[in-house]
Amino acid sequence: MDSDPAIDFVLSLVRAFASPELPEPERVALEAQQPRPFEGWIAGSMLIRRTSFDRVGPFVEDLRVGEAVDWFSRARRTGLNHLIVPEVLVERRLHRHNTTRLQATDRRGYLLAAKRHVDRLRKDRESER
Repeated sequence: MDSDPAIDFVLSLVRAFASPELPEPERVALEAQQPRPFEGWIAGSMLIRRTSFDRVGPFVEDLRVGEAVDWFSRARRTGLNHLIVPEVLVERRLHRHNTTRLQATDRRGYLLAAKRHVDRLRKDRESER
């Protein structure tokens, strides 16, 4: 980021791994869902300039899941520039108490984040008219 002041934030690759205390069939099934490193569109993978974060604002507190989806949607709308570091710099342990796993049957947070994104797009289109 020091070499390019136009970059507002960077993300790294993330590798997910199943917690060793899980039974082997559960570990195999979890690791099969994300067998390769993926772009880390999660808060834990992000390094951001404070001024850029302040332009977008904080993560919303009313979503149990989907808060990162909502934040990155707002960041995109704000026009932040990003870069993906092509290295695994974050490892995410999958275990029985991950919030996203516990909330797997409750998709309302993700749906609400998606609705907010669509509402922002509509507002932007209306203001362009």
